Amino acid sequence: MKDASRHWVSTIEFERLSSGLPRKSLMRLLRRCDRTIRDWQTGRRPIPAWTADTLRLYQFETRKAYREMFGCDPLE
Repeated sequence: MKDASRHWVSTIEFERLSSGLPRKSLMRLLRRCDRTIRDWQTGRRPIPAWTADTLRLYQFETRKAYREMFGCDPLE
């Protein structure tokens, strides 16, 4: 985490990190119900900072697994 005092994530950053993930996968990954995810996406509720950290870690682990399996970066 960049700053220990940071408590919330912007909707734009959340959308950028969660793009490409179906809502069901997002629900399972973040362990939150559909309504909570929908409220975060529409801006009705603030998005906790731990969600961005969890999504970054998921992306990192996914890329690492891809590199181990195929020997190249998936973004190349």
